[in-house]
Amino acid sequence: THSDPERKLLFVGDVVDRGPQSIEVLNLAMELVKQKKAFFIIGNHEANILKAFLYKEKNQVMGRASVSSNETIAKILALPEEKQKEIINFLRTRPHFLVYWEDKNGNLTQQEHEAYKKVAFVHADIKYFNPYTILKEEVVYGNSKLHSPQDTDKNYSSGFGQINDYLLVRGHIPSTNPQKQDYPYVISLDNKQAFSGEMCLLPFDKLIDQYDPGNYSIPHMVKQKCDFNYDYYLNKEKKLLTNLKKLSDQKLVTFKANEDNSLFIYKYS
Repeated sequence: THSDPERKLLFVGDVVDRGPQSIEVLNLAMELVKQKKAFFIIGNHEANILKAFLYKEKNQVMGRASVSSNETIAKILALPEEKQKEIINFLRTRPHFLVYWEDKNGNLTQQEHEAYKKVAFVHADIKYFNPYTILKEEVVYGNSKLHSPQDTDKNYSSGFGQINDYLLVRGHIPSTNPQKQDYPYVISLDNKQAFSGEMCLLPFDKLIDQYDPGNYSIPHMVKQKCDFNYDYYLNKEKKLLTNLKKLSDQKLVTFKANEDNSLFIYKYS
C-alpha cells in the first residue's frame, strides 16, 4: 500500500517460477492490473509458459518447458478451465516493453521527437533499444546467454547518445558489470532475489525528477532481503529423483520414459 492512491506498480516480468507461490503472485499482479493499479511487462518465464499452452492448443499435448516452468504449468493445469483461460489470456495480451516520454517543460508527450527524457522499461538485457524496430525476442529473452555471456549493459551505455537515447530499466539478470555496479544508462532491478538476494523497487518519480540525459547518476533503490533460495528448494524437491538416478547408475533400478521425457517410471531390477 502507498499513501498516494494514484500510485501504480510496474512489473518487469518473471513473477512466476523459481518459488512455491507462483500462482499467488501472478494472481496478485493480474488483480492489480485489472484494477488499473499496475502495469505488467511479460518476461521470459511467462513467455515460456505461454508458449507451452499455445503449443497445447495447436497439438493437443503440452509443450516442453524448464523444470521451474513445468512446476508452474502443473499448478495452472490443476486450476478450473476458466481460470486457466484467464491466466493464458492475460499473458497473451501483455506488452513486451513500455516507454515514458517527457518534454523539456516536464509534460508528458505522445510524440517521441518532442521527448527530452526518454525511459524504456523492458524485461531483459539488450544492447540497443528502438521502440519501432526492437524485436520481441530480444527484450523478452535478452542478448546475453548462459553459453555466451556479454556485457550488454556496457554495450548499451556506450551507445548512449548514438544508437541509444533511452534510459533503460530492466530485470531478467543482475547487472552485467563484473563489479556489480550498473552502468549509468542501464538500471537492473534483478539482484538474485530468487537465490537469497534482494527484491528491488525503483521509485519512478524520484528517478525522473533527477534524470537528465546530459548529467545523470543512478538513483537510490529500495531493497528487501529475500530468505528464499530456489537452489535449496530445488535440491529438496529433486531429492527423490536424484536418489533414483543414483540407484539407476548402480543398476539397482531400471526406468522407462515417455517420448518427451516428461514422465519416468522406475522399477527395481
